[in-house]
Amino acid sequence: MRHSDRESFVDVLKGIGIVLVVIGHVYWQPISSVIYIFHMPLFFLVGGYLFRPREAVWAFARRKAWQLLLPYATFILCIGGPLLIQTGLDHGLPAATHQARAMLLGGERLVGPLGVFWFPTCYLASLVIYNAMSVRLSQGMLDACAVALLALAYVNALAVPQFWLPFALNVCAMGIPILHIGTRVRPVLRRSDRIGLMALAGAGALVYAGFVLWGQAEPMGMKRANYGLPVVTLAAAVAWTLLLAQVSKYVTRLPRLARPLIYLGEASLVVMFLHQPIQMALQSQGIDSAALRTLAAIGLSALAYKLFQSRAVTRTLFLGRTAA
Repeated sequence: MRHSDRESFVDVLKGIGIVLVVIGHVYWQPISSVIYIFHMPLFFLVGGYLFRPREAVWAFARRKAWQLLLPYATFILCIGGPLLIQTGLDHGLPAATHQARAMLLGGERLVGPLGVFWFPTCYLASLVIYNAMSVRLSQGMLDACAVALLALAYVNALAVPQFWLPFALNVCAMGIPILHIGTRVRPVLRRSDRIGLMALAGAGALVYAGFVLWGQAEPMGMKRANYGLPVVTLAAAVAWTLLLAQVSKYVTRLPRLARPLIYLGEASLVVMFLHQPIQMALQSQGIDSAALRTLAAIGLSALAYKLFQSRAVTRTLFLGRTAA
């Protein structure tokens, strides 16, 4: 869905979010620690905000799989294929076989340039399951299931942290409740007159960030089911997203700033796939400047998105689209 079809602040928010994802992966502590409080939950919350139940459950699943899994497969082949060949040449067949197995399993087994590839499969599964739940369950039952899944996520994180599933499917236990929260905070995000609530969210976000910087609280590492302090870290992630949503609404009044962020919001999945290979390649060539690698990763990913839009075959393979 393009920004002309919905509130522009949503794409601005996604643009801010993906810029922070890149910064969080390029810069080290303390910057990354604060960003890791909310950077991936933000995208699940936005997904919940935009979510509308689709009665045709299987048609919805097929459409979302086309939009997310086809680019996932294309990028993992284009990036992972050469890495696999290089591993075989440098370290032999056993190492290449181990790496190929990790690529097939996905999720937390993906590291380095492919490290962020856990997100599309987890997000897709969370969205498809949540849609099926939404069309079959009452609101009360949906609330109860979200709470039960959240409890299950914390059992995974605290009692059996070594447990994982291929394609980060175990993280759906957290992803689905966050999607649900996104649907529930929709009225708050839509309105701009909740000054007191937004001030409270902003204060909570900043206070929690202070505790993280002080070493008294944890950020949220969704990929490996490290969810921080039960409920508290999740609440901080929601608070940060609410705060950044208000910032995004203000930015929409500044066209020169809003336009590039809207573009990055539309290109966010491509930036998600490409930023790590780009910045890591630059680092391997001796470019240590985090600022330069951040700008290059964002700029080159955005350029790639524009190029992918220009041809039907690349729109299909890299963007999961079939129409112009």
